[in-house]
Amino acid sequence: MLNKAMIEPVHIYILLILSIGFMVHVLLHPLLLAASGRDSWICAIGTLIPLLLWTVLVYMVYKRIENKNVFSLMFQLHPFLSYVL
Repeated sequence: MLNKAMIEPVHIYILLILSIGFMVHVLLHPLLLAASGRDSWICAIGTLIPLLLWTVLVYMVYKRIENKNVFSLMFQLHPFLSYVL
């Protein structure tokens, strides 16, 4: 009997995440660099602060959940917060 390959929701999520990152890199970055010209390094330095804050937030959440399944934690939250996540 042949096993039919199915597209799982995880595969769709990964594809969306990768495609959004690719579109931002290809479409948005050239526009920012063209508009800012020689001052484009300020944009790169300006993104470090949100990146560091995001990294700290992800680390704190990782330490707090202690090897629990993220999807099961989402169902314990308020429905609006679950939808946003």
